[in-house]
Amino acid sequence: MHYQFYSDLELIHNQLVFSVFDFIMLDDILII
Repeated sequence: MHYQFYSDLELIHNQLVFSVFDFIMLDDILII
């Protein structure tokens, strides 16, 4: 159960990082 919790947490964290990365890339494209 503990393992499942951390697995979900890692998944959410990865999605957040990916979203921020996408946002930064989009921002760079807009600046260019």
